[in-house]
Amino acid sequence: MNKRLNTNSAKTILVVEDRISTIQFNLLLLKERGYDILLKTRYKDAFEYIDTCQHYDLALIDHQIGDSDGFNGGNTLIELSKEKNPKANIVCISAYCDQSSSANANWNKLDDPDTLVELVERLLDTV
Repeated sequence: MNKRLNTNSAKTILVVEDRISTIQFNLLLLKERGYDILLKTRYKDAFEYIDTCQHYDLALIDHQIGDSDGFNGGNTLIELSKEKNPKANIVCISAYCDQSSSANANWNKLDDPDTLVELVERLLDTV
């Protein structure tokens, strides 16, 4: 499933999340800030998008994307993104992210939504 939430933005954020309700408010905050949100809710769709080296400035990747093999699915997408789009920053999102992720940053879904906006803005300043 693909959804563009905002098409008038200079920066594109790829969001890979199978349970969109868990971060829906966060995405609305990012959309209000003018970011173009490209949503992939299935591992296969995200893998194909990243593998064909489509453009995005930052990726928010669920560490436990549902229709893959658990933790390895998120890690696979993170590594593929680093290979195919090395200029894009990557944020591992999960209630279970830790420092073992090779993403540029980790964000816990249980944290205050403003912390994600601050993190995204800080990382996009480096792109």
